[in-house]
Order: sequence, then structure tokens, then C-alpha cells
Amino acid sequence: MDETDLQLIKTLLADSRTPYRELAGKLGLSVNAVHRRIQSLMEEGIVRAFTTKVSLWHVAAATVLIHGVSRGKMDEVSARLGEDEHIYWVSQGSGGLIYVGAYLRDIVELNDVVALVKRTGMVDDPTVGIMAGMSLDADPKDTALSKLDLRIIKKLENDSRKPVSDIAVELNTSAKTVRRRLDRMLDNKLIECSLEWYPDKANDIISMFHIKVDPSIDWVKFAFSLMEDHPPTGLFFMLFSNLPDTVLFCTWSSAMRDVNELRRKLEARAGVVLTVPVILYGGQIYGTWREKLVDERLDANNRA
Repeated sequence: MDETDLQLIKTLLADSRTPYRELAGKLGLSVNAVHRRIQSLMEEGIVRAFTTKVSLWHVAAATVLIHGVSRGKMDEVSARLGEDEHIYWVSQGSGGLIYVGAYLRDIVELNDVVALVKRTGMVDDPTVGIMAGMSLDADPKDTALSKLDLRIIKKLENDSRKPVSDIAVELNTSAKTVRRRLDRMLDNKLIECSLEWYPDKANDIISMFHIKVDPSIDWVKFAFSLMEDHPPTGLFFMLFSNLPDTVLFCTWSSAMRDVNELRRKLEARAGVVLTVPVILYGGQIYGTWREKLVDERLDANNRA
């Protein structure tokens, strides 16, 4: 990948229904060039699917990230963990470190998930981070999902870029109706359109920097400043409500020297106590109870 590919992926991660023309304008490319890049990323397995899911905000789900050193064989551990309905992501890093992301219907499920990571993931001393939620820009009042809404989500489940006209034909309704319902769901943050991204399929270096910060600094502003100061190589950050002195910062690099240079820059920042880079060399995305939710609600509607 190059930096243009990276910016394209980051844009589609945030909204995979972004039109080609808008992507082209943002990247300074032609529409055909954007289309070719997306096709190439898919052919190489770096991007595997454009997805639509009921938003975490809508289902009031808690997201946790559990990490620690595993004593097991990484691929086997990852596959076994992925069988659990809560686990959506498992990534392997240097030093035997394993990252396990999970969606919880309720925080009371946390103990069982941690026990699973200890037992199945063979992690003796896991660190548990409860993701700090980001508030919506607005407080939407129209939050219900109708049967038609659920059917639209289902049609976009593994192809979020499917044209509105195709959805309308498949659902035997008008394109105007589909567009109105879809815009409403997006505007009210009821669904998330993103993609499945596998950066380990490219010849690049993905690093997770574990940054310990001084408790006196504003950790939220600090995390956002990382993204502002390191475009486009800064991919995302993670903050945890129960670990207010910890920021995880995921980055892309084309060479190992860039990782080392970034480490030095991060260590030199005001308020940074410690910076530990972990090289991520593999990862897998798994289906969870969240994906099954649409089918369950549609079944309930059909029975009613």
C-alpha cells in the first residue's frame, strides 16, 4: 500500500458508502483511478468486504479490548477465540502479545469474556480495557428500526456500496423510499457502514504503540492530537474508561526505520511517560451476536 491507499481505506472505514466521485475529490484522483485502487485492494485480500451493521450506539453495546502475552499457538488460539459470539477481532503481535476485541450486550458479560481469554487464549495476566465511548454530535429522537429498515440493512450487510436502485428492486419498493430510510438511519447513527480490512496482507508494518501518559494531561485531547500530527500514517487510537493513563495508537509504516523514528517523536511529546511499540503481524475479524441481531429482529417481526 502507499499513503493514497491508506487515506482511501481510512475514509471507507469511516463510511464505506462514500461515492467514488467524493473519494476522487478528496484524494485528488480520477474516479477511474479510485475504482482501480479499490479493485486492487480487494484482489490482494487487503479489503475483503464492505459491511453494514446496526450501530453499537443503537444496541447500547459495550466494547472491550483485552490484551496480554499468550502461551498458545497464535493461529489456533485466534480461531478458538473467534468461535465465541462476543469476539469480533483477534490480532497477534510481537513478543507473543495478543489483542482480543469483544462486544458485550451488557457489562455483566465482561467476567465471562475475560475468563475465556485466560482459558482459551492462554493469557495468564490480561489487561482489560473498557472502551471510552464518544458522544454523538446530536441526540437523535427517531431511533426505531422498522421491518423495512431491517431488510435494507440485510441487503447491505456484506455489500454496503450496493446501489439504492438495486436494493429497491430486490425489496420491491421505490428507490426514493429506500434512499429516505437509508439516509435516516445514517443521519441518526443507527447503522455503521465500514469495511473488513486486513493490513497484514500487504508488505507494510502495522504497529500498536502503548503510550503511558501523565495523569495531569487531557488524554482525549492528547489522543486526537496524535491523529492530527501524524497524517495519514496514524490509523486510529483507543482510549479506555478504566485506564485513564493509557492510549493505544495504531500506525502504518513502510519501513522499520519509520517505526523507530515515530517512537522517538512520541517519547519526546510532553506528558508521555512511556512508549512501547508492538508490531502487529496478523489478525482476523469474526462475526458476533451483533451480526445476528438483524436476522433475529426480522424473524420476530415475521412471527408477530
